[in-house]
Amino acid sequence: MVKFGPLLAQAYAMMCGGKFVDDTHFAMLEQVHKGDFSLMDMHHHFTSGFKSMFADYGYYGIDKVRINCGGAGFSGWSGLPHIFQEYTANPTHEGDNSVMMIQSSNFLLKLLRGIAKGKPVGDNLSMFKYLNKLPELVNAKCQAQTAEEIGELDQLEEILSVRAAYLILHMLKLEKENPQAKPVATRSVMSSSQWS
Repeated sequence: MVKFGPLLAQAYAMMCGGKFVDDTHFAMLEQVHKGDFSLMDMHHHFTSGFKSMFADYGYYGIDKVRINCGGAGFSGWSGLPHIFQEYTANPTHEGDNSVMMIQSSNFLLKLLRGIAKGKPVGDNLSMFKYLNKLPELVNAKCQAQTAEEIGELDQLEEILSVRAAYLILHMLKLEKENPQAKPVATRSVMSSSQWS
């Protein structure tokens, strides 16, 4: 369970993420039919980011299962070599997924540029409002005193906002140090967020 439990949790999270993208897609289509294109950037952010992350999760997850099944994982009877072979191309359809990661990060950078110009993230993008307070989040201290308090949704949202703030600031720092290295900076941040 120690090896496969996290993979099951990731698969469940990806199912929930996929459902969210489906719902967002249909909401966006309704707005587009009314001439409102305001959700397109956010939808593209999620579809490109999830495609990149989920393809990598699947690839490494299948390989982890195959390896941890020992010799049976390499046997054709297990079906795992066939699944692995069929899935292997998914992370590399657009190169090494860095194109998708960059497209996803561009949305966040666009929002950050707006904040820098005095235009905070509005209610229409409420799940990104944490970007309005990045400096505060980096200096935040957890107020939870018990395990139950940490499990409260407000506390979990704050914890994830702090984690995202650190990753975004790390990406901005890497890009500032080397402006030509955007794919490297984005890949570095995405990789650290996936497996840590």
